[in-house]
Amino acid sequence: MAGEHSDLNSDDTETAGSPHPLATDSATNAEIKELLALINRLEQLQIERTVLPLPKIVVVGDQSAGKSSLVEAISEIKVPRAAGTCTRCPLQIKLARSPNQAASWQAEVSLHRTYDYNKSPRERSKYSKHWELRDQPVSIKLCSVSDRDDLEDVIVRAQAATLNPSVDPHVFMQPGADIAYSETKFSPNVVCINVEAPGLPELSFYDLPGIINQARHGEEYLVHTVRRMASEYMQDEKTIIMLACAMEGDIQNCTAASLVTNVGATRRCIGVLTKPDRIPAGDPVDQWEEVLNGRKFGLGYSYFVTKQPSTEDLNAGISHQRAREAERVFFATKEPWATRFSQYKERFGTHNLQDRLSELLAKQIFDALPDIANKVEAKIKEIEAKLACLPGPPRNAYHTVHHTIYEFSRYIADGIDKQEGSFRRAWKIIMRAFRDTDLGLAQPLLKPITTAEFEEHKEIKNQLPITIDDEDDEGEVNKRQPITPSNKNPRKRPANGNGRPLSTPTTNNNGFDGRVIAGPKMPGEALGIPISCKIFTLEEIKEKLNDFADIALPREVNRGAVRSLMGDAYSYVNAPIDRFLLRLRYELNDLLDDAFSRTFDRWRSTHLWKNSGTFLKDDVVEGYVKRQAEFAALLGRMTTAKPVTGNDHIFSILKNEALAILHDKRFEQRAELHLDRAELYGKAIKDKESKIKKKDPKFVEELGSDPEEDQVQVMAEIRAFYISASSRFADYVQESVECEVFDDLKTTIAGKLQGALGLDGTNEDIQRCEELLAEDPQREYERRHYKAELESVQKAREHLAALMNRYGIFGQVNVDLEHVDIPVV
Repeated sequence: MAGEHSDLNSDDTETAGSPHPLATDSATNAEIKELLALINRLEQLQIERTVLPLPKIVVVGDQSAGKSSLVEAISEIKVPRAAGTCTRCPLQIKLARSPNQAASWQAEVSLHRTYDYNKSPRERSKYSKHWELRDQPVSIKLCSVSDRDDLEDVIVRAQAATLNPSVDPHVFMQPGADIAYSETKFSPNVVCINVEAPGLPELSFYDLPGIINQARHGEEYLVHTVRRMASEYMQDEKTIIMLACAMEGDIQNCTAASLVTNVGATRRCIGVLTKPDRIPAGDPVDQWEEVLNGRKFGLGYSYFVTKQPSTEDLNAGISHQRAREAERVFFATKEPWATRFSQYKERFGTHNLQDRLSELLAKQIFDALPDIANKVEAKIKEIEAKLACLPGPPRNAYHTVHHTIYEFSRYIADGIDKQEGSFRRAWKIIMRAFRDTDLGLAQPLLKPITTAEFEEHKEIKNQLPITIDDEDDEGEVNKRQPITPSNKNPRKRPANGNGRPLSTPTTNNNGFDGRVIAGPKMPGEALGIPISCKIFTLEEIKEKLNDFADIALPREVNRGAVRSLMGDAYSYVNAPIDRFLLRLRYELNDLLDDAFSRTFDRWRSTHLWKNSGTFLKDDVVEGYVKRQAEFAALLGRMTTAKPVTGNDHIFSILKNEALAILHDKRFEQRAELHLDRAELYGKAIKDKESKIKKKDPKFVEELGSDPEEDQVQVMAEIRAFYISASSRFADYVQESVECEVFDDLKTTIAGKLQGALGLDGTNEDIQRCEELLAEDPQREYERRHYKAELESVQKAREHLAALMNRYGIFGQVNVDLEHVDIPVV
């Protein structure tokens, strides 16, 4: 628990010698004044809105906790108290000590509008459904006051102005203005009160509306709204919180204190106990001593105690001087303040609180200077980068347009030619996905067993008795399974060169593989294009051969029938092509988008940017993809209509590979069916598995030739043709894209773009370029906005540099503020 004067930050800023007095909670009035003046200037430059929250003090407390009396005592002004005039908006009170002791009291009241009021809102905003953040805050000076007795009325009128946002605020400064009416019961806009007089503390703080737990019917939203505002103001780490708690009640029931805890701000909170003269009779003071010494409800900056005038004294017009004297006498003479609690007397009284608040705020500002300077410098770089993308109209529009197009085409060529670049890496992935995955998924599936064989074997299995040989590892009885196209035995199914099985375990009723396998996806891409394949059965092939058979030579396999079956198998490459083109479109768009953003984005609000982007998206990319789709479709039609193989040697190898697999499958299926028939008719079979595996010559002779051999041969040819044709097809597609897309894009994109923009090399090109770069009103507005913001932030840097130069604190700053040009005032 912190002691009476807990340090805000243990990492005090140090110079080459001893720590600066401000780093040790010891500062002169002049230094405090200087730091507060810096924060005021930064606020005026909108640094809190555009860069970061600035150090501040925020006063919170439950309604009726004595917060208004406390604010009056600290600021030496009167705030509205009458019924219906309680605070319904934040007040910012800035106190400054006049250097001239003979100077008169002066105050200036203004309205700082950060939010606009919308009676018909679209969305709920931070504080209420009607308040929307303005693009630019505005500060409206309402009036100057030279008589402190008039200030309370002016504050009431200023609050009426902020509660009636549709009315000119100056109307409420006029005599006879209706200040009782209000469009809204609450406003997040701030009433600013600047007071300057001899003897005032150097201090600035925000007074927030009192925390309430109940509201009138129809105003229940105010409970949540006021709490949300308090939490928003308190959450920044640079904010010091002054928490007002009345001693006439139970401190653990303080709602404002719970809000401080909820935002994790107890270590930067200073408590102020009010109404010490109204501790309930008989109430033990032990609990208050535990609060003062930090054992209960501890806060980072401990608790102070103040005694303010009673309602009767206020009505009698007691002066600030008399009130402070009465407060001093109270703590010097009354129990337990003058006796048991005397060890805490440095924390009793308004004057001690004022001094402590000034010290804490000054130290908070001092400690924050390096961070503010770094954030300001980062903001300057951020705005400069934005302005670099919003240059003014160029002097030579013709040169600018042609140079931009040249730079764009150069980025395109570099992206295509750079073998280790992101585009080339993506292109390799696209081709691998097309060649190895998608075309493999479209490869035909072969079922080397007839339906009759399958049904007969199934029937035999149902008639054979169950043989119990032994139990498996799990203790379950092994049952012999019928041979099926997908489940003959536990061995792994043979696969083709692409890892695709010769048969599939799951097919739908129409004979097509129903899976949707996307393959390797490009970033941000959802393909959603299913790939199917042709499933060939021995019966289907036999029927096709019979349809094409020559009556004179019925046993000869007709080559026309084989080519027709090959064409059927190859007709399923359309889905892989669609996937390929989708991936190609994505990568071409990505290549062009990257080059376009690098070269054209600085002209984003011009016709040059808009017309070029539309042409590249709608004409260039789509044109290339369309031509490649037409080329691929032509290849597919030719291959389907006239299946040919250009390399007999490769075709023979592929056919023999498939034939070996199919022969093995056929032998196993026929052998097991043959042996099962024998068992069904009572013949004892020995070494059944051995006969099948070892292909015993006598057994092979007994089994005889395969009646489906012609169909098996055709199956092998279909598979061999698809693999060789799809590989050739992938080569053609890749070569076409490399030549007709990539090479063409590199060499012709600049000319195509110039033509699309209406640049034909004539004298009219100069005027056309000026039209393309004509200034957009929105662009001009953004540039003016950023220039004004940059000017404000640069002025903030100058003010920071001036003060930090004087204090010699640069060790924690990431920028060289020592050499910032500081204007002579």
